[in-house]
Amino acid sequence: MFSKLCRVYARICFGACELALTAMLLVVVYEVIMRYIFGSPTQYSLELTEYLLVSIGILPLAVILNKDRHVNVDALILRLSPTAQTKFKILNRIIIALFALVVVYFGAEMSLSALETDSRSSSLLAFPLGVAYAVIPIGFLSLALSAIDEAIQAAKSLGNAANNEGAQHG
Repeated sequence: MFSKLCRVYARICFGACELALTAMLLVVVYEVIMRYIFGSPTQYSLELTEYLLVSIGILPLAVILNKDRHVNVDALILRLSPTAQTKFKILNRIIIALFALVVVYFGAEMSLSALETDSRSSSLLAFPLGVAYAVIPIGFLSLALSAIDEAIQAAKSLGNAANNEGAQHG
């Protein structure tokens, strides 16, 4: 059940990332048309694309982790036994989860504070910063949950391997 919840939440975040990418494309195309065809550039396109770019970087973190596409330096890990590799994976996922939970905590604190004080960007758009900051805890919560789930799954596989080995020798 927990694994399914993690996958659904990660997929929702990934879908939001896809929407952000599409929105960024539309904003940039609109800006190019307004600037170079009509000679009337917009005041908000740069700021919107910056917020969308941050969303594109943060929201898919869990899916990237699930597909094992984050940057890895595994030259030493690959030389270890499969059991040792699984133990390192568990340790790695626990560290990722702890880091992500710290980011969730401070990101949520920052976002809620900006929402409570109605903080807005200093541009003409006056975008609510609490909304922009909310992407941080949302994306990192997805990463933390997926890392915890992967640590649990790896620990189960380690336990199953030990049980199978014990059954073969017993």
